[in-house]
Amino acid sequence: MIEGILHPLITPFDGEGEVDERVLRDLLDGAIEAGVHGFFLLGSQGQGPALTYEERARVAQVGIEHVGGRVPVIIHVGTTDLRSTLDLARHAEADGADAIAVIPPYYYTDHLAGEIDAHFLGVAREVGLPMVIYNNPPYAGCDITAPWLARLAGKIPSLSGIKLSYSNPVALLQYVNAVPERVAIYSGSVVNLWGAQPWGVKGAINPPAVLYPELAVAIWEALKAGDLEGAKEIQGRIYEIARRIGALVKKFGRPVYREGLRMMGYDVKVFPRWESGELTEGAKAELEDIVTKARTGGQAKASAVS
Repeated sequence: MIEGILHPLITPFDGEGEVDERVLRDLLDGAIEAGVHGFFLLGSQGQGPALTYEERARVAQVGIEHVGGRVPVIIHVGTTDLRSTLDLARHAEADGADAIAVIPPYYYTDHLAGEIDAHFLGVAREVGLPMVIYNNPPYAGCDITAPWLARLAGKIPSLSGIKLSYSNPVALLQYVNAVPERVAIYSGSVVNLWGAQPWGVKGAINPPAVLYPELAVAIWEALKAGDLEGAKEIQGRIYEIARRIGALVKKFGRPVYREGLRMMGYDVKVFPRWESGELTEGAKAELEDIVTKARTGGQAKASAVS
């Protein structure tokens, strides 16, 4: 079972709008140096649905090869249909991915529950990798509830986890209690780990944490060590940082991550792929303060835990 902080890395683009493989490798190395326990590539933050089939296959290949087994890599392969999902899943398997993630077939939000079941079952029949369901109701148009997940777990032996993009600690524990122990429950927010990790949640896949990986790792390590007081202090830092990032993203969108990563020393020229605006000077100053405090606090806490 893959546990811990599973980094939902962005996919960076160059000035021509093509995938920037050099910066992608830099981001992978930087996250590993920060202590992340694995990667979740090509989800929403990874721009998977905004890439061509060939680009998705290439990013997965580059990511898996460059990580080189240093930490596990989960590749999101979900698409609108089974055939293309299977193609990407087979590529991920051939490249050496540790697991695949599959979102319910999106866009056609009138899918029947049985059709969604058939999608997951179809992937599992053809690909031997562990499967993580990517539950993202606003994007997929359906919600894989705890009873639904339990039913799928009974049908799919390779089902190894679920990412719950929008769930509070109480909801997370409902999933923990509904499924076999082999099915890991991953929070979509590091903020929720304080109230959920001691009760069985196995990690977090949290897009904003690309701007504070050290703090995310620090709270996980503190919780795993049973240092609840230390984790509580880190939780306070994370909550404030996440609140401030959330306010900026609500106003300026995903370019906040581009600017934040630039402030962290990464040469991200374009992100996201679509046309987007610029942050104001005031917003950049706010973001720089956030990034500085996150990195300083995270590095100090990581050292204390180790």
